[in-house]
Amino acid sequence: MLPFKENRGLIFLDPPFEVKNEFQKLLEALKKIKLRVLNNTVLIWYPIKDLSLVRDFYHNYKNIGFKETMIIEYELLNSDKNMVKCGLMLINPPNIRGELEKLTEYLSGTKFTYIYL
Repeated sequence: MLPFKENRGLIFLDPPFEVKNEFQKLLEALKKIKLRVLNNTVLIWYPIKDLSLVRDFYHNYKNIGFKETMIIEYELLNSDKNMVKCGLMLINPPNIRGELEKLTEYLSGTKFTYIYL
């Protein structure tokens, strides 16, 4: 399936996160994606169950070397103890940074967190 015939594409990843090393598997997949489809946009949804695991994932992710990444985390209201937040990572976003930054201004003061790597 990879690389695409077209110059641009969207890869959507929604890992099951049923095993503990899911972030490590995600890092390995992103390394392969980086090698094969450098200019494509990648969108990843993931649950945030353990904040330290997510911070380690972000730290290790930076070493892959994608040129631009935006992250939005949402703190869940009335969540069970298994998931405290959910995250959405947008890699190589298509010229929408300004629009997304306007959105983050609108969401300030809510349960959303915006991170730019």
